[in-house]
Amino acid sequence: MAFELILLTLSLLAMLSIVVTALRVGISPMPSSSRARQVMMSMIDPHFTGTIFEPGAGWGGLAMALARSFPQARIEAFELSLVPWAFFKVRLAVSGLRNVSVHRQNFLHADFARANLVTAYLFTGGMQQLEPLLKNALPVGGVVISHTFSFREWKPDETRTVDDLYRSPIYRYVKR
Repeated sequence: MAFELILLTLSLLAMLSIVVTALRVGISPMPSSSRARQVMMSMIDPHFTGTIFEPGAGWGGLAMALARSFPQARIEAFELSLVPWAFFKVRLAVSGLRNVSVHRQNFLHADFARANLVTAYLFTGGMQQLEPLLKNALPVGGVVISHTFSFREWKPDETRTVDDLYRSPIYRYVKR
């Protein structure tokens, strides 16, 4: 009985934490589908060796897939919500991946000048916040690959459609 009560309490606290963070930032953590991840990764040079930033990394599915597919790259993931961040840290610890770091911080405070590539599955408001940061900080030639949500001012260099229920668009931008 006591174990069940503790488990229920922890579950409720975890859900409350996610809800509070979602209200604060405007969206809850939403994992990208494996099909979307595959399309996103297919839009990256297979020999990529630079630094990939993933703002709003959520539960870590995309960041870990990137780390496996691009073992010479460095992946820096950013997640503000405590529960997904902690879950991601545990997944990372048992995965054996050494080319990923996950920061519990708002991506708005990340140093995008260090990124060669940025992957994003944010929301309209998140993309609106990210766009000026990347315009100012992302190096020329830097690439942005975004799942579903596009920038307002940048025009994508390439758009692909995921073969899923929603026909999700994936946008690829190159900073000029």
